[in-house]
Amino acid sequence: MENQTRVFNVLCVTKRHRDEREPIHWHVPITGHAVLITSFEEEFGVKIAMTRVRFQNEEHELLYVRPGLDGTAVTLGIAVSDFPYDVWELYTDTPTGETSAEKIREIAQHAVAYSSRW
Repeated sequence: MENQTRVFNVLCVTKRHRDEREPIHWHVPITGHAVLITSFEEEFGVKIAMTRVRFQNEEHELLYVRPGLDGTAVTLGIAVSDFPYDVWELYTDTPTGETSAEKIREIAQHAVAYSSRW
């Protein structure tokens, strides 16, 4: 089976730790496109799907997908080596429900502006 890809527009990033400890660097104005790549393999009769994320010219392990930006947007958690952080949450303009991409971009701009004051 062929790889499946999907492109997400990243509006901002939160840098954090897998174990939830501080510090957390909220809503950093890092933008770009994240490409979700799902590949399919078969080993010994067992079908396996592996998902990676290409962001900023590097491939990262996809850790989780969750709602973000007040529950309005798809957020991709990826593994990174960015000492002291090991997770980046990529907030996208892809809606989780009825909110428009335009409204999500407004929410992200507000979050970045608010976070930049700290």
